[in-house]
Amino acid sequence: MPTETNPNSTNCSGTQDDAEEAFSPEVMAKLEEAEMRVQNVPAAKLLWDRLLTEPERESLGGDFEACYEKYKGSIGIWRHARNTSKPRAIIQIACGIDLLSEPDYRWLHREISMVDPMSDDEDPGVRVELARKSHLLLVVRGNTTHRVYWRGNLIEADWSGNPKVLNLIWQLGARAKHREPVSWDDVDRNSQKTIVHQRARLKKMIPEALDAVIQPGANPGSYKLDLPPEQIHLMQLEPDDWLLKAD
Repeated sequence: MPTETNPNSTNCSGTQDDAEEAFSPEVMAKLEEAEMRVQNVPAAKLLWDRLLTEPERESLGGDFEACYEKYKGSIGIWRHARNTSKPRAIIQIACGIDLLSEPDYRWLHREISMVDPMSDDEDPGVRVELARKSHLLLVVRGNTTHRVYWRGNLIEADWSGNPKVLNLIWQLGARAKHREPVSWDDVDRNSQKTIVHQRARLKKMIPEALDAVIQPGANPGSYKLDLPPEQIHLMQLEPDDWLLKAD
């Protein structure tokens, strides 16, 4: 089992990381209470199993215990996976694993948004604009909105109608962040043909320049995305996030 982290080492009142000093005493008290409840192994395991997507778990290395140790608990795992601030991570985890009521979540969400220096992250449209301008590849997934950008430009394709193909390019991006390929059994444990079929469909949906950097891996039935990890951004939208129609 992973070693328990000390909640006090990451306590909201003990860091200037996210402008917690601007929160009211009531907000600080509730954040500290929520932090104590989520910053432990059982809560982290629930986060890992219930809140993270399979591609996110893979992008974090795929091993819960190693990930827990590397990112020092639930909050670090969530911040790394979702690129969010510490106060926001605390309430998202707590609400997601039923350790924070919906009314308290909405109250804290509102209060955090007023003072959090990462408040632009609250607008998914702003996040997309920033990410597409600063990365070669941006993949956006949500409940109803799915987009892929290449060199800042939106790829016009029916990603919603091709969820398995979308998942392939997401997996390629997630693995490429660790300079690893996607193996055929990552896609379908029963058939090597599935990844070949999905790769062929993906080829028809993306620009030639992007297609050219998706190459066969060293092992049969594997593919890799030949891009620097820092040039890849994967964005998982929250259930209540939405985007304006792309221009």
